[in-house]
Amino acid sequence: MEKIVRSIEKKNEYFRDKSYYDAFERFKNNLTQIKEYCKSVSILKGYKSFSFETDVKNRFEQLRDDFNRCITDLNFVFEVSNAFDKKESQKIDKSLKEVKESLEQLDDKLNEFYEHSRVNSSKLMNIEWAERRNLREVYEKHDIPWTRKIQIAKDILLGLLFLRTVNVFHHDVRCENVFVLRNLSVKLGNFACPSRINGLSSHIVRCMAPELIKQYKGYYIHKRVYTINCEIFSVGMLLWELCYEKLPYAEWNLKQITDHVLSGKREKILKRKFRNIDNREIQLEFINFIQYVWRHQPELRITIPALIQRLKELANKFPIPLDAPSFFKNKELDIDGQKSGESTPKINDCSEIEEEVPEEVVVIPLKEGIDMHKKKEYKSSWECFKQNAELGDPLAKFWIGYYLLYGYHGEKDPIMARNYFKESADESNHAESQCRYAVSLLGDLAKETDETVKDKLRKEILYYFELAAENPENRNADAMYYLGDIYVGGKLRVKRDVIRGLNYLRLAANKHNERALKKLENDEFIKHLISAEKDDSDGI
Repeated sequence: MEKIVRSIEKKNEYFRDKSYYDAFERFKNNLTQIKEYCKSVSILKGYKSFSFETDVKNRFEQLRDDFNRCITDLNFVFEVSNAFDKKESQKIDKSLKEVKESLEQLDDKLNEFYEHSRVNSSKLMNIEWAERRNLREVYEKHDIPWTRKIQIAKDILLGLLFLRTVNVFHHDVRCENVFVLRNLSVKLGNFACPSRINGLSSHIVRCMAPELIKQYKGYYIHKRVYTINCEIFSVGMLLWELCYEKLPYAEWNLKQITDHVLSGKREKILKRKFRNIDNREIQLEFINFIQYVWRHQPELRITIPALIQRLKELANKFPIPLDAPSFFKNKELDIDGQKSGESTPKINDCSEIEEEVPEEVVVIPLKEGIDMHKKKEYKSSWECFKQNAELGDPLAKFWIGYYLLYGYHGEKDPIMARNYFKESADESNHAESQCRYAVSLLGDLAKETDETVKDKLRKEILYYFELAAENPENRNADAMYYLGDIYVGGKLRVKRDVIRGLNYLRLAANKHNERALKKLENDEFIKHLISAEKDDSDGI
């Protein structure tokens, strides 16, 4: 983009030419069309506005060609890698194929027709009776074969895919809200209306996306948070529950769950060395799916069509045998290895798991860390400050110093605190860091015996106090007070300057500095200053 801007600046005279102006307008229109195209194909409702999947690709190629022509007409000179080469085209074809196959499966599901009837003059819809109740009750009574888990997961996702075509969110995706029919097919139920969810509860928060938890905790007030990515995250928790046949965070309270999830952590993922190799491979695939959908960053989560496609491939590879039982006896399968007492390594120990799914280190925004500090959530805020400080954020370094100085996280460490204050002061011109660093040097000055070192310390203290007091972004009141005290008393071997000192004290008092206010309210102090100023004048 910078190269485009520079190119425009060099050819500023072209804008006076009518043909160039027209070309620029075409370019603007092309960008608008590209934006609308991306918006359309990003949601199923918009995607289905195209008659055929080839229309999607044709439109893409048309917009691309128009864009290239505009670039040529405008004489924009910048390097562009051949982003739309054969490999990229193959990726587009693959994505279109996935969406097409997902929609075909969805159409098959929608071919079922439910007749309407009337009972007591009320119009009702005839649907199947969920004789086996919900999925949680099923896995609590039975062990579900792994091949059947594939089918259950695929049917749930097809249901969510249908909901997106009619622009509906479920809002509460978990096993308890999946109903199992006599033929072992599943249906989604108990749709949650956002207005009915007045707050957090442990049974809801177990499957809730971190960005949604933040909304309920007050981080987002005027921001629309619930998106399809929230639904996808809940799918990840549902898959975990289906995989291990137990409730996520079963023994945890609400605060434990929210703190754990917001810090980027998730339920333990364990594996079992099954005698049946197929079962082991299916479990490892489920682990991969779970990792894809419960990522902390919403935009990094896998899409529903892509996940359906992978489940379909898994179902084709491991079909349900004709002679397979519907379920096994409860606790017959050792799903996570805990029954046999075998070691149950975390996911990082599973070499079979795809390496392309990295363990995420979630960096909490610094503003959220400061909000946590105000709420006295010191442990969480410390983690936030530490992460951002490691990334070089000067303000985060100030907060690390602040926590080390006052012991908000562990023991106090004034030496390390001083180092962080200096880094923040030097890197960002942060007034409070400058002032606190200067204050920390006062203690060293009192202990130092070497006059050369003491003289150097005096100059450094004065320098940082003046930086903080005269900081153009935020003049620090404490630094003003210290400078007032220094100049009034002639401390740090500076030439005594009562007028300058009083000015600093008044400025500090105007910023409600209590120590400055007390000094200026003391009549004896003012009389002493006037007398001292008179003596200095007489001496001159």
